[in-house]
Amino acid sequence: MKTIFTSLLILTVFALNAQTGIYRTYADYEKNNLEVMDDWMTYTYTMLKVTVSFKDKGKKIDVPCSSIWGFKYEGKLFRCDQVYSLPCRVINVGKVVYYQNGTAHMNMIKTKSNEGLIDIGFRQSFSKTLNSEMICFDNAHRSEIKKQRKEFLKANPEFQQLFDCAGEANKTDIFGGKKCIEEYNK
Repeated sequence: MKTIFTSLLILTVFALNAQTGIYRTYADYEKNNLEVMDDWMTYTYTMLKVTVSFKDKGKKIDVPCSSIWGFKYEGKLFRCDQVYSLPCRVINVGKVVYYQNGTAHMNMIKTKSNEGLIDIGFRQSFSKTLNSEMICFDNAHRSEIKKQRKEFLKANPEFQQLFDCAGEANKTDIFGGKKCIEEYNK
């Protein structure tokens, strides 16, 4: 009897952690108020906006990334960047939060692969908290990203060293910023 109870407990914990669904707001995330879906299906990228499509009760549910805070896919947390309407996979949470390209991670999970193709969006981003503005961490050349970084660093000069580290690391490793974040979060 004890073995059956333990097995059921383990299966329940596993099932809860492997859920797929939507967090409409950050408050929903904090309260673990996940709007459960059956599965993630695909994403579309039109007019510079990402729409994430889920399957629920046999129906396709299209959810613009700009309309939700984030979502879980097989227990993995994704947050939607509200400036660029892009899904980003939460990788590391500490003094700052580190994200990697969401669409690549979604495809990796779906295909059970260790490698993913970055077809849209940024390789990596970070934010001060799970609910603050996300800042692109790539060596991007787009003027609006440069402007966003410049404004962010002017208001938050304590992050200059972190940006310098990531900029240097990204020259030799497309995810070099991750090492800088891990070191910073220690």
